[in-house]
Amino acid sequence: MATTLLTDPLRFLRETVNKLEGELNTLANSKMDSPEFSSLLHRYVQASIVLQQLFGKALAGTYKRLNLPSRSDIVALTATLQRIEDKLDRVLGCAPPSGLQPARTRRPPEEAPNPVPAAPKRTRKAVRAGS
Repeated sequence: MATTLLTDPLRFLRETVNKLEGELNTLANSKMDSPEFSSLLHRYVQASIVLQQLFGKALAGTYKRLNLPSRSDIVALTATLQRIEDKLDRVLGCAPPSGLQPARTRRPPEEAPNPVPAAPKRTRKAVRAGS
């Protein structure tokens, strides 16, 4: 017997916790089946919804007094901005293919090679000679 205690010293604790958990589950399941529990849970959910709405209204009033946008204002602004960007992409014809996203790295994106050679830069001597 001494060898099993040495190989698994927390076995007693594990068995005790499992037994306690099983009995608590049995007790909780028997209590949850009662109509009193369901009516209590229903009242709790209703109260939490009412508190959430009151908190949201109070926060919106505070934002309005502080002249700050609320979450719904930001969401509406984001949606409007996205519609404008989509329209611009359609008008300019530069909409990226859907589903493809640029790689998220710390390096800047590589520039495409310029197929048209740039005009030679004019130096001060060339400018003076030309005038």
